[in-house]
Amino acid sequence: MSEIARFAPLVEEHFDDEENKVVPIIAEYLGPKEWRKFLSHGSAFVRAHPRRGLALGGIVLDGESAETRERFLGNLPLPLRSIFKTIGDRVYAGYRAQIYGSA
Repeated sequence: MSEIARFAPLVEEHFDDEENKVVPIIAEYLGPKEWRKFLSHGSAFVRAHPRRGLALGGIVLDGESAETRERFLGNLPLPLRSIFKTIGDRVYAGYRAQIYGSA
């Protein structure tokens, strides 16, 4: 079994735990001002590392419903949302091909 095949379930478990345990805490304790600050930091990361940021967005949205995807993207600043909608899926597909090989 490849290293990635062994690692993938651990990452999936981590993301599930994060979604089920951390996100509710964030929602309970972060107000709108703190949430905007958090999003600002995310935007700064994407500006500094655009391909990584777009790949990260793809990772977050992979397998999500259209409704969840739109809700997530709706929370991004308009310029970042436009960039992601334009090239995000293509960048993420390239990232996945590097990791998993071509389909």
